[in-house]
This record gives sequence, structure tokens and C-alpha cells, in this order.
Amino acid sequence: MFVPPPGTEAPSDTERRVPRRPGGEPPTTTTLPRPPGKERPSQRIDPGGASLLGGPSPGRPEAGSAPRPPAAETAEPGQIVVLHADMPSAIRFARDEAKRLKVRVREPLGSLGLVLSVFLVREGSASEALDELRSRYPELAIALNHRYALGGGRSYGAELVKWGPAPEACGRGLEIGVLDTLPDPSHPALAGARLELRSVLPAGQDAAPRDHATAIAGLLVGRHESGFPGLLPGARLSVAGAFRKSDAGTVDAAMDRLVAGLDWLLGRDVDVINFSFVGPANVVFSQVIQLAAERGVGLVGAVGNEGADAEPGFPAQLDAVLAVTAVDASGKIYRWANRGAQVELAAPGVDLWVPRPGRKGHYVSGTSYAAPFAAAALAVAREKRGAEPARNWLLARTRDLGATGPDATFGEGLLQMDGARPCGGA
Repeated sequence: MFVPPPGTEAPSDTERRVPRRPGGEPPTTTTLPRPPGKERPSQRIDPGGASLLGGPSPGRPEAGSAPRPPAAETAEPGQIVVLHADMPSAIRFARDEAKRLKVRVREPLGSLGLVLSVFLVREGSASEALDELRSRYPELAIALNHRYALGGGRSYGAELVKWGPAPEACGRGLEIGVLDTLPDPSHPALAGARLELRSVLPAGQDAAPRDHATAIAGLLVGRHESGFPGLLPGARLSVAGAFRKSDAGTVDAAMDRLVAGLDWLLGRDVDVINFSFVGPANVVFSQVIQLAAERGVGLVGAVGNEGADAEPGFPAQLDAVLAVTAVDASGKIYRWANRGAQVELAAPGVDLWVPRPGRKGHYVSGTSYAAPFAAAALAVAREKRGAEPARNWLLARTRDLGATGPDATFGEGLLQMDGARPCGGA
């Protein structure tokens, strides 16, 4: 992964744009209340049939880095994912479709009370099978098993959002979830942190490098004495590792593993979940995210690093997810940040100094690294204000950036926590 030196804004991660498909099926949408007078258009979500178009805006690649997979490989080859309400219906479906589909994985989602099935298409293409199955089973959530890519300092972030002092006990009692790679718990920034880690990858599959989640975890719960002070060092951080490393050296996650990881996080009874990745809109993943929102879990997502011509990526484009963009220390937009009506909030995400496995730290830039600031703020706001008004409370107290009022670049504006006293007081 290319890491830009301080002061540069080349894309450093692999978030990707989500194309729209004209026509087709009715969109799946989710809606949460917005602050009065600060509405944004509902986002149309392609029910799992979209595919990626191209890669991120060109930047300087890391020496020896492997090429990204072509567009045809943005989903697991020949795989279909189906969500069922219970095990008997999942078994019945598999029996009825046995001539065309072979069961690869059948996984109970204990926290959600659902069953996730992954099938291999015996003959023909997965896209053809998908269209046929949707026409025959309109009541079911059926999708390709899409792949998702991770997104990609100085310690100015807390000061920019006016976080205030964060002693080691700050965040005690809060439960934050992260769906990502696994972090390196041996890094000094995370020594003594309250971590719960779970890999949801199949046995024998190589896990992705731990750089990305180590940075995210450091921003959230880093220990002060390590030189990487986190926003909520006393919080419990549960991380589900769903990203893998391929033989070609690329890093991505299959949608079924992201769903399994999300289910595990819900079982941990987390207050907020951070999504620092993007990929194709997917009806199965959308439904599971909506169920998480209906359970009262706060959801935060990075908008993506495709540049000004790209709309916010999935899942940040969902109304159930707080969509976060990145700015630098002076409040200028991250050069490669996606733009659009779905952008809601800006937070620090350019030239941040973060922990890195195997060495002390490095500088990173990307909307991925802005999302944890919003996740921490949302967790604090929910504790102080309650789940329902917390999101609107955050959006109503931002510092306006750019054009007056909400806009497609900064959303409502820069996150501001002055007066909120995140680590003490009412």
C-alpha cells in the first residue's frame, strides 16, 4: 500500500466507486431521520447486481505491488449468496435447486437469527443464475458474492475536531466494533487496550496484512504513552477480520465473510460499527446492515477515494450509514475523496500519523482514516444523548466548510466536539 509523505494527497488505499445500473429492479433504500432543514436525497441502491468499473484514481504504486484484479473478478467466481429466515427454508431451497446449485457454505447467523448460504453455480454464469433465481424467488435476498476493498499522520486530528483531553479511562463502558483486517495487538499503541479479535475467514485462507486495522484501532483506542493517543482509550474494541490476501498479493473480502463478521459484532453488543471499506452495492449486505440499524447500532462508513467525479461508495451511500469524508489539518478536502449528496460529515483523514505493525508508525491518508473519528463521536453522542438523536445532534453542531450550508463535498461540515466533553461531564 502506498503511503504518501506528509503534505501529499495521492490515493493511498483501494476504495472503489460503485456504479449505477440503469433500469432493472426497484431500489432497496433505508431511511433515518435527518436534522430539520438538512435533508439529502435518498440513495438508490442496486440490489446486488452492480459491478465495479475501473479502479481508483491513479497514484504512485508501492514498489512491487501486484496489479488489482480485473473487473470480472469483483465477485467470487461462480458464487451466489442467499439469505434465509431459518435453517429449514435454507435446506429446502438447496434441495429444490440442487441440479443447478451446489452448497459451498451454510452458516447460521446467530445474532441476526438468519441463515447465510453460499452456492456454486454448476452450469452457466453466476449472473444468469442470479437473474433466474430472483425472478423465481422475489421474496428472497439473493446476490453475487461481491468482493470489497479496504480504504486507505500527524496527531492533529483530535485538536481539529476539538475532542479535548482523553485520559486512559476515556470511553470506559463504550463498545465499538470494526469490520476490517485484524490489528496487531502486540504493537505498543495497543498494549493493554481492551481488544476482542475474531477472524471470520475459512480455515487455511491467508489473512490480509494487519496494517489497516492497526491504524484504525490506534486512532480509536491507542495508548497515550505509546505516542499514538486514541480518542477513546478506555473503550472495548471488537474487531472482525474479514479481509484476505490472495496469491496475487491483492487484499479484499468476500461479501459473505463481511456478513459473518457483522453478525459476530452484533453478538458482541457493540454501540457503533466502523466500515472503512467500499465495494459494489449488494442486496444481501444491504439487508443485513439495515437489520443492524434497526437494532439500534450506529453505523459509520468511509465515502471512498475515487475523486470528485465519483459518488460515495457502498455501504456509506446507505441512509442507515453515516457517510464520512476526509479533510486535512487546514480543513481542505482530501483530493481523492468521493463527492455527492450522500456525504454527511467531514473528519481528519490526511497525513495522519498512525501505528503500523513491525515499526512504530507511518503517515496515511484516506477517507478510511476519517471514519473512526466519526465512529468515536457517534459512540459518545449515543451515550450522552441516546441512540435516536445522536446522529442528528452530531450533524447539527458541525463547522461549515466550503459553500454555505450542506454540500456534496463536506456534507454538513467538519465534526466538532467542543462543549460535548467526550471524556467526562454531561
